[in-house]
Amino acid sequence: MSVYKHRIFLASGSKSRLKLLQDAYFEVAVLDQICDERSVTVPSNNPEDLVKLIADIKMDCVIMPQVETLAEHECEGLYIVTADSMVEDMQGQVHGKPDDYADAIKKIKSMREGSFVHTGFCVEKRKYSELKQSWERVGERYNSVDSAWCFLDIPDDKIELYLTVQPIAVGCAGGMAMEGPGGLFVREIRGAYSTLIGLPLHQLKDALDAVGFFD
Repeated sequence: MSVYKHRIFLASGSKSRLKLLQDAYFEVAVLDQICDERSVTVPSNNPEDLVKLIADIKMDCVIMPQVETLAEHECEGLYIVTADSMVEDMQGQVHGKPDDYADAIKKIKSMREGSFVHTGFCVEKRKYSELKQSWERVGERYNSVDSAWCFLDIPDDKIELYLTVQPIAVGCAGGMAMEGPGGLFVREIRGAYSTLIGLPLHQLKDALDAVGFFD
């Protein structure tokens, strides 16, 4: 169900982000992007700066849809969202997506004292130029970041259970997936729940408003 005039084009393979948007009654189309996020660094090593930068780079790497697959009004104004999340443990170690199952277990154990989740996102409106046969940005790109803290309490004898009921965790930053059955292990959160899941909806609403999505 959608209550809005426009669709969101989400350039992310995250099922968690997709569900967040769908639960907020957005109609969503998923796009691919070809950013090699593991190669991106920032001089400050600040995870907030890093996720914001990666979301911005992903926007430049979006594979745009074929014009003939779109409604006419979408060629005049198409709204794209990219995002990236990283987890910082209480020792200041920053964690992206696990390399494999064993790495997910290692990351989960490092989060037991609590962790900060940093999520950056980027929103851009584009229109298709028939003259140039290409997509062009309309107005300014909106780039933002939010952070929240959580205590995901998973003892050793429950890690296998957690990864069984929540297999998407292996593809999430820090091996953390709090939605659905993952909520069994969430002891405490401070901040926006949607930031922890991977897309701060309150800030996203402001960003979409700034680029004319709700007009």
